[in-house]
Amino acid sequence: MTWFAQDVSKYWMDLPRYGKEYINGVQCFLDFAYTVGDPQGEEIQCPCAKCCNIRWYRRNVIYDHLICYGFVKGYTRWINHGEWDIVMKVDSDKDDEVNSNVNIDGKSVTAS
Repeated sequence: MTWFAQDVSKYWMDLPRYGKEYINGVQCFLDFAYTVGDPQGEEIQCPCAKCCNIRWYRRNVIYDHLICYGFVKGYTRWINHGEWDIVMKVDSDKDDEVNSNVNIDGKSVTAS
């Protein structure tokens, strides 16, 4: 079973950084990033407000940064940390159905 971060509530990202829920959320983020993401050795991009996903560090440094500085503003889809799949719902319309009796110009075609 694949675990997608978009299935998990990220409300904790906006909570005070010294609170238990935020700290637990940071641990869950790091678990996700190191399990589902693509770490380079022991390092991942640091998503803190100071590093902005540019610098690469080990888990303990990123943990400290996220507690001290918080996440970069708006980083709610963790695209640099394993959340690549974007779930899209597609509704089917009758207008999109292919009519095999109509050619590219929209003219009726009869089978010979």
